[in-house]
Amino acid sequence: MAIIIARRVKCVGPQPSNNNNRITLEYFYNGSWVTYTVNQSTLNKYNTAEELKTAAETFLGYTLDNVWFHLNRDGTWAVAIGEEPIVWPEEEIHP
Repeated sequence: MAIIIARRVKCVGPQPSNNNNRITLEYFYNGSWVTYTVNQSTLNKYNTAEELKTAAETFLGYTLDNVWFHLNRDGTWAVAIGEEPIVWPEEEIHP
């Protein structure tokens, strides 16, 4: 189990080059700062947020209990740290 103390979370739209990282998590774990990045071609492999989270946990070797991924309808990804969102930004209704 890894409780994330985030320093930086970045999730950007699709990039023209695969060299740009779409998702970056920078967090403190087990006494040191860890950076986890995912590029466009890797994200293209996942059809659900659960698939992406499982792949991240498998790669890192521990469970990310307070990191949540969401695949938006337009194909972009959202990331949340802490409690799992009840409503993701694309579902928010603004008066």
